[in-house]
Amino acid sequence: MPWHLTSDSNIRMLPVHEQLFAFAYSYLAAANVLGQRAVERAELKDWPSGAVVLMNAAHAVELFLKATLLRKNSEFDVWAFSHDIHSLANEYERQFPEPHLSWDIPFRHSLPDDLSQEEKSYYRQHTAPPSIRLRYPVSRLGSSWLTLQAFEPHSFQQDLLRWEKDFDRIYHSEA
Repeated sequence: MPWHLTSDSNIRMLPVHEQLFAFAYSYLAAANVLGQRAVERAELKDWPSGAVVLMNAAHAVELFLKATLLRKNSEFDVWAFSHDIHSLANEYERQFPEPHLSWDIPFRHSLPDDLSQEEKSYYRQHTAPPSIRLRYPVSRLGSSWLTLQAFEPHSFQQDLLRWEKDFDRIYHSEA
């Protein structure tokens, strides 16, 4: 059997933003493949499989936002955002206000306006970004996450296709 070794040599010399774009597209493709499997097995209502689809999609969005911001300014510190898609999305919208670059960025979180500072602080301490929360069934403390999570495979497949079109439109733009 011939070997078909794959290495990082095909992207290693690319600018960081192009490497992130490549990984964003790969994570989105993985979410799509796993999502299709979830559609085929929807009657099982398999939350762990759904969470993995969601985690791959969320990570794709995170990497795509970071790549887009870095493409505009290679000195921009995207790493300071950690895994915070909400903050990355806000920064993306600030830096790319043009209508043709607009998209409905998924995996944002927002807190109700009427929470006290103490409640907001508690929420932030006991939740995690999607790329973490969807990777583990419980927090580091072993307790359930404060959020209720769900997944519907049929409709999510439509979301994945829409996001792929958004990725393509923005990636191929002149921005």
